[in-house]
Parts: sequence; C-alpha cells; structure tokens
Amino acid sequence: MRSVVLLLLLLASTSSLATPRVYLVPLRAPNVDRATTDLLAEQLLVSARRHQQQFEVVGAGDVKAILDVEAAKAAIGCDTESCANEIADALDADQLLAGQVGRIGDVWLLTLTRTDKATMQVLSRASIEAHAESPAALLPHIPELVDQALGVVRPVNVWAWTGGAAVGVGALSAASAGVLYWLSFTQFDAAYAALTAAQPDVSAAHQAEDASQALYTGALITGISGGALVVIGGATAAVALAIEE
Repeated sequence: MRSVVLLLLLLASTSSLATPRVYLVPLRAPNVDRATTDLLAEQLLVSARRHQQQFEVVGAGDVKAILDVEAAKAAIGCDTESCANEIADALDADQLLAGQVGRIGDVWLLTLTRTDKATMQVLSRASIEAHAESPAALLPHIPELVDQALGVVRPVNVWAWTGGAAVGVGALSAASAGVLYWLSFTQFDAAYAALTAAQPDVSAAHQAEDASQALYTGALITGISGGALVVIGGATAAVALAIEE
C-alpha cells in the first residue's frame, strides 16, 4: 500500500486548491455483477463532475491512470474505510464520497455519504430507491442523488418556467375566449328578441348585434392567442427540460 500512497502524491501535487477535493470511493455493491457496478460507478463520477466549479472530484479511474498495474489493482479494489482514508490522505482530499448499493426484497437502494476528511464528520447523506429486478434501474436517478449528497441546488431553469407560465396564461386565455363566446351568443339572443318583440326595437337590436359581433371577434382573437401560447410555451418548456437533462 505504501507504493500506492507514494504514487498518489504525484496526483495530489497537481491539484488546484481553489475548490474542495472530493475522493469518490469505489462503489460497494457486494450483490451486484461487476459490469453493472462499473456502470453505476461511472454514472456517479460523471454526475459529480457536473459540479466541477464547486468540487474537484477524483475517482478510481484517475488513480488508475497514474499507477502501475499492481498498485492500481490495490487502489481500485480498496473500498474499506481505512484504505479509502489512506488514499484520500495521499490525494490530499478534503472530503470522501462513498456509495453503497443494497437490496431489500424487490427494492434496490443506493446510498451516498459525504464525509469531511479532517474531522470524519458526516456532511450529508442521500439515497434513492428503485423497484426493479436489476439495480440498473437506479441509473436515471443518480444525478439527483449526487446533487443531494454534494448539497448542490440546481439553478432555476428560466426557460422551463417561462414556458410553463406561457402555458398557464394560454390556458386562461382559452377559458376567457369561451366566456366571451358565450356572451356573444347572449347578445345575439338579445338582438333577436328585440326584433321579434310585439313592439320591435330596431335600435336595441342593432346595439345588441354590434356587441355580439365584438364579443365574438374578441373570443376568436383570445382563443387563437391562447392556443398559440399553450403550444409555444409547452414546446419551450419541453426543450428546456430536455437540454437540462
């Protein structure tokens, strides 16, 4: 293990001290096949590195890149607490991020624990679960899990919110168009009643007819505008959310 530590000092010496260095401990998954474990671990690393402005994340692959074959095997297979601490010391890591996969019945559980290296105090703990036959069902939820474990709050997706607001306004406009359409028919009925009364009131009939026409035009414009807002807003929100993912 001493050779591993000495070689890791080389990696530590190249680190930038501007952000906390987090060592992603090899994932513990005793009841999961190697291929799936590697896939989950890779997704954890990729998700953690989305926050490279806040954290410098070092994974087993980074360790492997600078070690010889035997030392790499020792480091990558090292998932015990004492071994992880020794590697973290050599890497000059500020924090440890350790994950474990377990199964209870048909529920797969993935837990991440972030620990301060100096004090060994648990900074955060987060978990996700999936009801499935394979732990691969956990994959889509890993980015959210990592965000929680690192204490990172996702920025507000302005375009998604704008699109959602447009959909809401469009729906209200469509409802308003329905009301205007109904009112236009009431005015049309009033005009008809004025003309067919025992003593026809042509002036009142014309006024009601004009009001009916104005309301109908307003309903048409409002309905088209509302529909356009719903379509454009929905498309904007969908694209914004797709890009975010």
